[in-house]
Amino acid sequence: FKQRYNITPIQYILDKKISISKSLLTGTLMPIKEIASLLNYSNTQHFSGAFKKAVGCTPNKYRQARSEERRVGKECRSR
Repeated sequence: FKQRYNITPIQYILDKKISISKSLLTGTLMPIKEIASLLNYSNTQHFSGAFKKAVGCTPNKYRQARSEERRVGKECRSR
């Protein structure tokens, strides 16, 4: 897998989860708790930590920045 896609299977899955969560955060009003559950995170804190590590800000801040139609700056880096 890694030789073909140049990424580990675990990182591939994490990247997909983050991508899906970004879409849900910006395209729905689904509560963060439900997004975490939908993506099989054990709890909201685990989801928020993984999201912040990947994106640079919490899911709440990401949603706020996107809903205000501002470009995500220092707090959230694009990935």
